[in-house]
Amino acid sequence: MDPFHGLAQCAYWVLPNARGQGVAPRALTRLSNWALDEAGFHRLELVHSDRNEASCRVAANSGFELEGVRRSAHLYTAPTTASLSTPSAKTQQPQLNRSLSGPSG
Repeated sequence: MDPFHGLAQCAYWVLPNARGQGVAPRALTRLSNWALDEAGFHRLELVHSDRNEASCRVAANSGFELEGVRRSAHLYTAPTTASLSTPSAKTQQPQLNRSLSGPSG
């Protein structure tokens, strides 16, 4: 988290017996709404493995947009030694303060 700049990052893990029940998208949507609407962050990044198709679907279904790939960002045990990590972001557009009036003169 970087409260000064309004940035936060999240990840998730779902136990096998809870997978496929919509736990991750519901939790991620709630967290996103809280972070962007209540906590004051303007950007929330989700980091997940691009090798996990279910996580890619969760990200997309929760409103996160793919921005890029961080190659070899996470190490895994056998049989794969490294994976790609995909940061996605959900942002809130800053609201302009329209109540400010310009200089009078």
